[in-house]
Amino acid sequence: MCFSASASFSASAVLAVIGLVSLTLIKDRYWIPVALVPVFFGIQQFAEGLVWLYQWPQAALVFLFFAFVVWPFYIPWSCYMLESDNEKRSLLFGLAVIGLGVSLCLLFGLWRSDMTFYIQNCHIVYDLMSGFLGCPTIWKILTACYCLVTIAPFFISSLRCMKITGMLIAGSCMLAYLFYTFYFISVWCFFAALVSNMILIIIDKNKGKK
Repeated sequence: MCFSASASFSASAVLAVIGLVSLTLIKDRYWIPVALVPVFFGIQQFAEGLVWLYQWPQAALVFLFFAFVVWPFYIPWSCYMLESDNEKRSLLFGLAVIGLGVSLCLLFGLWRSDMTFYIQNCHIVYDLMSGFLGCPTIWKILTACYCLVTIAPFFISSLRCMKITGMLIAGSCMLAYLFYTFYFISVWCFFAALVSNMILIIIDKNKGKK
């Protein structure tokens, strides 16, 4: 698979269109957070495109802000907003609280870390080795919690096609970890961005719900 500035910018353009179309299809304000997912992924991919071209630290920080701070809370919260089953709402609320904790921890770690990034073998490496992000034990705990809050909500949600989306997200996570371990942050975000195109299908299959 080719990872490059053109791949990031192309994904960004497609995601922006998907997000805008999604926003025009929704009839209820509770769907707005989910409909915005492709838009946010589009911004994230555009930022990484700038990293590819110019190696701007500001662009890298925008990319990592979405990866570390936005998604851990935003994913479970947006699913919670659409859930009508009380038991599942409670589970999603709990995941949103955990996700908020993960986001705050990673924000603090990102602030404290001496971030470096570089292009290697057609991939971008984000190296965050100072601060507590350099502690393997804490990093493993945060990674496990991160995967939980960004994948589990799709399997908990009662909306149609959410579980399929969850399987795609989980599959892309395993693929990125097994084959692109050293470049995991960049590659999984790219795969997840592509999967977010499922939002259009989710909206279409759940017309009239909440």
